[in-house]
Amino acid sequence: NEVYDHTISELRQGKLQTTGGTDFNCVADHLLEHGFSRCVMITDGYASITRDRQAKIKKQVKKCAIILFGENDNSKNWFSQNYDTFYLDKIVN
Repeated sequence: NEVYDHTISELRQGKLQTTGGTDFNCVADHLLEHGFSRCVMITDGYASITRDRQAKIKKQVKKCAIILFGENDNSKNWFSQNYDTFYLDKIVN
């Protein structure tokens, strides 16, 4: 599980690099380390984040869009419960 930065142009073109897994702790660490206040995360939602990171992210990250995909997406994850959540099939169709 690794974090890859993408431009809006790359996202529009469907050019994404991924490991195929989600680890919200590495995402949180990346956001905190680089001082990001906004993010877009594309995930199936099956991941967790430690409580200490939750508090730090909530304080620093003001806007985050979670795009969930997959047949059995998990909208009960911490990010989906605290930020805007969208469903890929509703965006694309």
